[in-house]
Amino acid sequence: MRFLDLSEPRTGPADRGEAAADDLRRHVAGPAATLAGTGWRLLVLVLLYFITGWLGLKLAQPPGYATAIWPPSGISLALLLLWGRGLWPGVWLGSLLLNCAVGYKVSGSLSADGMMIAAAIASGSSLQAVCGATLIRRHVGWPSMLDSGPAVLRFMLLGGALSCVIAATVGTLTLHVSGKVVAGDLLFNGFTWWVGDTMGVFLIAPLLVVWALERRRSWQRRLPTVVGSVAVSVLLGALVVQQTNLVESGRIRNAFSEQAEAVQRRLAEQLGGAERAVRTLGDFYRASSQVTPDDFVAFAGGQLLNTPGVRLLGWAPRLPGEHYPVTYIMPRDGNQGLIGYDLAADAAQRDLLGGMALSRSLAVSRELPQSGATRAPGVLVAAPLGRELPDSGYRLDGVVFAVLQFEALMPQVLGAGLPRGVDVVLLDRQGPAARRLLYSSRGSLPPRDANSLVHEGELVFGPARWSLQVIAGNEYLQSHRSLQAWITQAGVFLFSGLLGGFLLVLTGRAARVEQLVGERTDELEQKNRALSGEVEQRQRGETALRESEERFRGIFESASTGIAFANARGRILQSNAAFQAQLGYSAEALRSMDFPSLTHPEEVPRELELFRDVEAGRRDSYRIEKRFRAAGGRHAWADCTVSAIRSSDARPQYYVVVSTDIEARKTAEDRIRYLAQSDALTGLPNRSTLASRLDEVLCLAQAAQRPFAVMFIDIDRFKNINDSLGHGTGDTLLQEMARRLGICVRAKDTLARHGGDEFVVVLPEVHDAEQVSQIATRMLASVEQPLTIDQHLLSVTCSIGIAMYPGDGEDAESLLKNADAAMYVAKNSGRNSLQFFTADMNARVREFLRIENDLRSALKHGEFRLHYQPQFDTATGEVLAMEALIRWQHPQRGLLLAGQFIRVAEESGLIEEIGDWVLNEACRQNRAWQLRGLKPLPVSVNLSGFQLYRRDIVAKVERALRASGMDPEWLELEVTESVLMQDVERVVRILREIRGMGVKLALDDFGTGYSSLAYLQRFPLSRLKVDQTFVRDISVDDSDAAICKAIIALARTLGLQVVAEGVETQQQLGFLREHRCDVVQGNLLGAAMPPESMELLLGA
Repeated sequence: MRFLDLSEPRTGPADRGEAAADDLRRHVAGPAATLAGTGWRLLVLVLLYFITGWLGLKLAQPPGYATAIWPPSGISLALLLLWGRGLWPGVWLGSLLLNCAVGYKVSGSLSADGMMIAAAIASGSSLQAVCGATLIRRHVGWPSMLDSGPAVLRFMLLGGALSCVIAATVGTLTLHVSGKVVAGDLLFNGFTWWVGDTMGVFLIAPLLVVWALERRRSWQRRLPTVVGSVAVSVLLGALVVQQTNLVESGRIRNAFSEQAEAVQRRLAEQLGGAERAVRTLGDFYRASSQVTPDDFVAFAGGQLLNTPGVRLLGWAPRLPGEHYPVTYIMPRDGNQGLIGYDLAADAAQRDLLGGMALSRSLAVSRELPQSGATRAPGVLVAAPLGRELPDSGYRLDGVVFAVLQFEALMPQVLGAGLPRGVDVVLLDRQGPAARRLLYSSRGSLPPRDANSLVHEGELVFGPARWSLQVIAGNEYLQSHRSLQAWITQAGVFLFSGLLGGFLLVLTGRAARVEQLVGERTDELEQKNRALSGEVEQRQRGETALRESEERFRGIFESASTGIAFANARGRILQSNAAFQAQLGYSAEALRSMDFPSLTHPEEVPRELELFRDVEAGRRDSYRIEKRFRAAGGRHAWADCTVSAIRSSDARPQYYVVVSTDIEARKTAEDRIRYLAQSDALTGLPNRSTLASRLDEVLCLAQAAQRPFAVMFIDIDRFKNINDSLGHGTGDTLLQEMARRLGICVRAKDTLARHGGDEFVVVLPEVHDAEQVSQIATRMLASVEQPLTIDQHLLSVTCSIGIAMYPGDGEDAESLLKNADAAMYVAKNSGRNSLQFFTADMNARVREFLRIENDLRSALKHGEFRLHYQPQFDTATGEVLAMEALIRWQHPQRGLLLAGQFIRVAEESGLIEEIGDWVLNEACRQNRAWQLRGLKPLPVSVNLSGFQLYRRDIVAKVERALRASGMDPEWLELEVTESVLMQDVERVVRILREIRGMGVKLALDDFGTGYSSLAYLQRFPLSRLKVDQTFVRDISVDDSDAAICKAIIALARTLGLQVVAEGVETQQQLGFLREHRCDVVQGNLLGAAMPPESMELLLGA
């Protein structure tokens, strides 16, 4: 077998259509080079398999399991040969989709079993295509033009006849196991399947392969001849197949119709005989003056002989009370249980008897007498016996009846039995939907699909209207198909396939001769062109040399990279403009210099060593990043490569220097190094640099046995400022704090930003704790100085924790951890303070963290409670208001007061979420009491600084009121004096918005802060609350008494109501009454109580 060169170039002008065809062939003729190419090839394969398979099924004989030609088998084999066997999933998926679509079309649904059948058939199809491609590649060769008889024969036998056994075997066995094909039809279906696949390979695969591989014009002329002849033959074959299918379908349908009509005719005769038997028995009764049991047996027995489908005949007279007992019955054997049975005992039969009396005609009922003899499916046929009355009425004397059982009736109708694959169904058209089935040859409604043949006829039985359905399934169609019709179809396509193979061989020989002549002509033309080319090449060489020299000069002068030439001693001979610009010298100035004089003194020793290696021949070049001594005394960074150009004796003749300006990169590296070691916001050393410097100080201290200190600094309430005023304000504050702290440290100290609002200071070479304390005190004083940011006047403090080496730790981690613990203690001690680490601080920090974790759990599990403390009119003792106080029902520690956990909540940031809960719960509870008709009272809720400075505090108050439905007049918010003074302008704006809603405002703990009268006048307050520290000793301490009197007088001057907190004794109450304090609150009159107790107080 000869293989062809498929890459012959097209000569002369090409037609656009031919060029497009060539492009398509190039894409089709080989495997994909990219993942996208593989994807679209898989898609094409799936679509071609599905579409051609659907069209191929149009040629199938009923019921459509096999067709005389299966195009997908030829297409899948050809494409796996062209694109590679790795695309077999496309065959599998195309076959799976096709078989699922066919199954859905036939049965109207797609079950899991149907999917499994489709998958098994798809596996056989893909395995067949892979095996066929493998056999052809191994025994025919690839690529092959199929231009000889042996090649075509092996292609068809291996890829067609032999490989196609696989899909036929797998497919028919799958259909047999699933019950679609009976064992007797296995061989025939397998053979027809094999023939269809083989014909698909014979007709399609060779033509598709030759079309894709033939790129020479001489070979392409084969295709019209072969394809045209085969196409005409296949078209005629398709017409023959279509006609034979129509004839075959008509023949089968006519035969089925004759058999179904015969069944309907025989069943109508049997039903007519049963009806006559009942009517004849009625006539017998009317004609006889008296019927004895023997008379009934003799007459009814004769009727039963003529109507074998009737199970029994009987007589039931009408007795007073509308009873119809069965009196006579024939045959008696096996039916004795019916003697005496009242036909009117059943409601359905009673309705039947009543209807008969009115219609005076035959009636049919599906309700049978309940006895062993009548339990099989059947019907009751009854005829009335009566007489006309003088008043034109009718008297019913009794009924004669017959029982028809289909198990006995249908064998008489069907005779020798049903043909294989045929079912008979009898339906009651007038009955309810659940009871329409009278009889089915298989016990239930048989399944139908698109191939089923159905005959339906109407049967009239007395007043009943029944439908007879005769259904033929696939088994019937298979058993009645004609082998002759199928052989005709297969023969037509076999002829087309053999014709195609013959034409391929015939045209292939002629094309090969034409190709060989063309190849010899091409060889002569190539030799002539080669001689002419040698002359032209010499001329082009000379021209190219001149152009090369000109290009080199142009590149040398215009290159953006600096280039210079130096002699063997390093003196510069020539340089380009870029090199001159780097160093800032002119070309004339550079020619008087050498490289050592231009090199930075620190770089000379290193570069001199490299230069000597090149000079000695140990290397041809070297590369170095260096600093040049440029004009004006500056230093220019450059990436230099120095290469030696040697003479014939291997000694350097001159040097080429290529210099790239890296000044920008070096600057960027310095910037990156700075950013890696410094905090981007403050410019201070970051945590990484802090760790390095702390290790250095630690090593020096260990070597010199000297102490040093580590400070951990945290800005107090920074989160409150950051959340309320924005991150921009927070960033500016951190920058100012870094500046102020930096002023307080020494040059040898290290101030670093540890993260967020935390700073760390390392103080080496300190004498004692007193020296450290002085530095920390300066820091506290510097930080607490008021500052203005974006028109906000801020008063900020910090908390400082200090750890000393070696007493508080001998490694960096311990010192930082202990300084952090001391800082937490400083915060818990009231902030704006410093603390030296002590041994018990770790336990206090652990306790803080434990409470914080428990608080988070309490929020999650709803462990918080509200207690309510009443507030009384000082003069009358009437309850005027109440204050909501939070309690924590701890699962282990019991009920905790606010003072035991509020500070931890503030430091951890949980106070905001807890405060929101208190606000919502207080509003909800107060509104619930109001709805129950209890005494309405305002409820006071404490508002923390964290809540007040949040941007959404006004919206939260609105939501709490809206969610509870409580009017704003019943809510009072208490704010401490210290919180008000942190940012006066902002607080005034927020409080006015809240007061504008109708909510009252009170100033809590008045007298403990530093507010002035001018500020108090700006706040929209309703009440002042005197702190309990002043109330506690008013009866024994003159200064506290004076303060209380001053506060009461101040409140009256401002028009505010005064509330005294913490009233515990009668002496305190008397003092407050004497000086006309408006409201009192304390355990003397009423302690904080749970909602249940407060409810009793309100209802009193």
